[in-house]
Amino acid sequence: MNAAYRLSIFYFALFALLLIGSAVLLHGMKIGYGVEELNRYYLGDTAAYVTAKSSEGVLKTAVPHLGGVGLFVMVSAHFFLFASPREKRRAKPLALLLIVTGMLNTLLPLLISAGAGYLIWLKLLSFTAFVFGSLWLLWLLCVVSFSGLVQRKCADVTIKPLAD
Repeated sequence: MNAAYRLSIFYFALFALLLIGSAVLLHGMKIGYGVEELNRYYLGDTAAYVTAKSSEGVLKTAVPHLGGVGLFVMVSAHFFLFASPREKRRAKPLALLLIVTGMLNTLLPLLISAGAGYLIWLKLLSFTAFVFGSLWLLWLLCVVSFSGLVQRKCADVTIKPLAD
């Protein structure tokens, strides 16, 4: 694999890690990670003076997230074109998992805000699976892009005999 591709993949993985980290942090700060916190955020809480999210408000958030999640998965999976068939087989189910969990995580709030509060568990599960699946895919991407690099660099080094 070309050095420019390796560098591009490295920078993409680095920025993707920053994106995932900030998403997890912002989710915790704004919504939280527990069932009660998600219930309060989407369905409201009269005791805490929190109003329920409207379908229009949730849709305004969902639309750009669908584009961003789709683009992230497409670009991440695209880099596996340079991988061996074995690594491609490992990445395909992971990319499919990310597509499904990304869509669920983005679209479930529409159903939750419409009154299907029982889907909060699925929302939490899809968020967690998307985050850990993304980290795993990025790890595989780094392994694939840098595999063989050390061996080739070591093979380029020649040992010259000392002059007598």
